[in-house]
Amino acid sequence: MYWVVLIVVGLIVSLLFNPIFFKGKTFKYGGYWSVLIASLLGAWVGDAVLGNWGWMLASYNVIAGLIGSVVFNFVWDLIAQDKSSESTSTKA
Repeated sequence: MYWVVLIVVGLIVSLLFNPIFFKGKTFKYGGYWSVLIASLLGAWVGDAVLGNWGWMLASYNVIAGLIGSVVFNFVWDLIAQDKSSESTSTKA
């Protein structure tokens, strides 16, 4: 059940929070799958690092998973901006 909750949290962040935070420029480098992987990794690391506090569901810290997933998506967006700017500047 732990992994099911983790996957649901990662899916929710990858589908809902990316368009809100990044204003329509989602899924630009690596597509949807890279954003989903970043969300799932962030949900797992967030739960592991932030520990057992807040809203626990099936021994998974949902709030920490959301925080970790959003942070990983933000970092991935920063990396993707660098990669997309490099690829556009080399084409010109």
